[in-house]
Amino acid sequence: MSITIRAYTESDWTAVARIHDSARLDELRSSVGVEAFLDLAATYDSEGLFDGDVWVAELDHEVAGFIAFSDGEIT
Repeated sequence: MSITIRAYTESDWTAVARIHDSARLDELRSSVGVEAFLDLAATYDSEGLFDGDVWVAELDHEVAGFIAFSDGEIT
């Protein structure tokens, strides 16, 4: 097993969107309900996802997670 952390590139979009959308649905199921779901494509600009730094984690050369942060805050 090999884990790599690196800066996000545009080619990571599909994997990042898939991870975000899946996690967001899980979050909403246990809170306000999936009716509130908006996918990353619809929300990334208003959420400021790319206003700061975005990093991805690769597990065996496949994007397995990501983190975005700006001004000392995880976004």
